[in-house]
Amino acid sequence: MADKVVVRRALLSIANMHNKHPEWVNDCVHMWTEQLEHKTNDDVTRGVKDLLRKSKSGRIPTVANLLEVIEASPLASERHEVYGCTACGGTGQRSLVRWWQMQGTQKVVEYVAACDCAKGRALAMGAFRPWRDVVNAWNQNEWTDAVYYGTSEQPTVPLQYRVHPDVYARIRSPEHDQK
Repeated sequence: MADKVVVRRALLSIANMHNKHPEWVNDCVHMWTEQLEHKTNDDVTRGVKDLLRKSKSGRIPTVANLLEVIEASPLASERHEVYGCTACGGTGQRSLVRWWQMQGTQKVVEYVAACDCAKGRALAMGAFRPWRDVVNAWNQNEWTDAVYYGTSEQPTVPLQYRVHPDVYARIRSPEHDQK
């Protein structure tokens, strides 16, 4: 939907801001027009303004940078809703628990990793490791006793697996209930 004329103007603005030769615009206009075909002219114009205003790195923005700015804008004409799954409870993050030995002592640690659903992939963007990779790495570690994780049937790992056995025993004791 974005016109080639609007994309050319956007590229000229970027070229002027970053001292690029006008031929750079001619070299890029076709590819950028293809990448921005699902964006409106208003989205492209607003996106380039935001991109240039916030640009501090000195590096020339890419079409991917522009698409990120357009998607992040609350004024964008088309917003893509990304949904989680039942295994992550719609959050995009899987609950993981590792039981392992350290110097003869049982340790229980709870973690969060990226789910493999669409929301998990969108949220992770490299910040979180995929949950399957974490589980595989833990299972290959000789010190790991057990690994528990959220599933579609039970997105949250039950309390008895999330805390140390001694803590769980204290919580379940009749003395704890009287307090």
